[in-house]
Amino acid sequence: MIVLGVETSGPYTSLGLMDGDKRQELNYRERPFAHSEMINVLFEILLKQTGLSPSSLELVAVSVGPGYFTALRVGLSFAKALAFSLDIPLISVNTLDALARQAPDVGVPVIALVEAQRDFLYAAKYRKEKGKTLREKDPALLRLQEVRKEDALFVGSGAVKFREELRNLPEPCPDFPSGLTVAALGLERFSSGERDDPVGLEPFYMKLPDIKKHGRP
Repeated sequence: MIVLGVETSGPYTSLGLMDGDKRQELNYRERPFAHSEMINVLFEILLKQTGLSPSSLELVAVSVGPGYFTALRVGLSFAKALAFSLDIPLISVNTLDALARQAPDVGVPVIALVEAQRDFLYAAKYRKEKGKTLREKDPALLRLQEVRKEDALFVGSGAVKFREELRNLPEPCPDFPSGLTVAALGLERFSSGERDDPVGLEPFYMKLPDIKKHGRP
C-alpha cells in the first residue's frame, strides 16, 4: 500500500512516502513555520524522486497533535485536500505516539514530551515490548516538576527544551516526528481497521489551565 505521511506539528515540515519496502522522506528545516510555503513543494519533489503520481496514493496519514495549532492546521488541510480529491482514506496520528516510536529501546519506559506554554508539557508514557511501542498513559498536560520525577527515557521537543533538567535523553534526540513514522503508524491504524472521518477530523488540542483562575502567580 502506498502511504503518504504528513508532519507539521512543530516548526518544521516532513513528508514521508511508503511503497511496500521502499521509503522516501523529505524534511524542510531551513526556516521554521514555513509549512504553507513548502508543503506543496516538498510533495512535488517527493513524487518526482519516487516516480509516482498523486493518483498512486492509497492512504494519507497526518499528525494531528499535540503541537502548534496553526501549524497542525496547515498539515491537516493539505492531507484532507489530498484525501478528498483522490477519494482515499485519511488517518490521524498522535504526535506523542510518533515520537515514542522513534525512541530507542533501552529497557526503560519512554515519555514523549511536546513543549507547551510556560513550564507545561504535553506528555504520554510508553513501553517498548517485542518491537512494539505501547502507550501506558494517555496524553496529559503536566508541569516540568511532575515529569522530572519519572524514571524514563525522554524524547520530543519538550525533552530538548528541558534537556538539563531531564538529562536522560537519547543522542540524537528526536524533537519532532518524521513523515515516515507518521506514515507507518497511519498504515498500522488503517490495517487494524481504524478509520477517521475526514470531514470532522480536527487537531488534537489540549487546553492549558487558566493559571490566574487558580490563584497562581
